[in-house]
Amino acid sequence: MSIKGVVLLGILCCLGTFAVRAQLKYSLKAGINLSRVRHESRWDKKDYGSMTSFHVGVSATKDISKKFFLSGDFLISDKGFNEGSAVHLIYASIPVMANFKMLKKFSMGVGPEFGVLIAPMGENDEFVKEVYSNRLDVGGSIDLQYSISPSFALSARFVQGFSNVIGREANVRYYGFDHQSGILLSSDLRDAGFVQKNQCVQVSISYAIRRKVPTLAKG
Repeated sequence: MSIKGVVLLGILCCLGTFAVRAQLKYSLKAGINLSRVRHESRWDKKDYGSMTSFHVGVSATKDISKKFFLSGDFLISDKGFNEGSAVHLIYASIPVMANFKMLKKFSMGVGPEFGVLIAPMGENDEFVKEVYSNRLDVGGSIDLQYSISPSFALSARFVQGFSNVIGREANVRYYGFDHQSGILLSSDLRDAGFVQKNQCVQVSISYAIRRKVPTLAKG
């Protein structure tokens, strides 16, 4: 098993153990993504055009105290960008947040997010799949949440990716010369210094489907 597989398996095992032992509140979650990719190379820096897409999944929370709670999501999230044509990077994402209740109905959370690329898609599918082939995307999140009622909540989250979404073996055979220097660039995009990272704003609504796991009465 690869290192990425071991890391992912460890995360899932920890979340599974947490879910079995803890008293949790469960919610359905869905919303919109406004995503883009931050591009950097030896020659330029730019933000690829924003794209509007979606996310959908489930969420679980665990109260630790009156002011602090933990939460974890499992989301199918469509990130990517639109630079002339849309490039969709669809992830199975697991954000894990430490949340602080600032006011009665407002809370703020921070934490890591782990994403596994399910499907890269675009107008030129072959090119997109060849370039955007890094399966593991690790990032950080900051989240603001407002509780409308005991069942409904609104949240806004910013996710900054730390991983280069370009695959380690991404190779563009027809990439030619740098027009300023006349130097032939490497066809390996990482060797040529290309780094691209996800950025995403998510606006979600959630609905509580199970407020608490019942405890067994002691005999």
